[in-house]
Amino acid sequence: LHIMDGTFYTYLQSSPKQAKVEIIDFLSRHKIGSCLSILWHNEYFTPFKYAGWSKIYEELLEFLFSENEYHCILPEEIERKYRIY
Repeated sequence: LHIMDGTFYTYLQSSPKQAKVEIIDFLSRHKIGSCLSILWHNEYFTPFKYAGWSKIYEELLEFLFSENEYHCILPEEIERKYRIY
């Protein structure tokens, strides 16, 4: 696990805007030769306690899908490609 909403909100106490900058920076530094995972909990899509965090997730997806170097793969593909026997 490389990126998780709770890490930025709880442990780093980042604002959504700060988190976005840090996440995009991290992803940009690991474009090639990496298999990255992102965990975004469903409660971070609510506007009550976590206002602004759902927008960051949307912008993160826009960033990933606009860059040709990124590819999404299923967990089964990750296991098949990266499993150590």
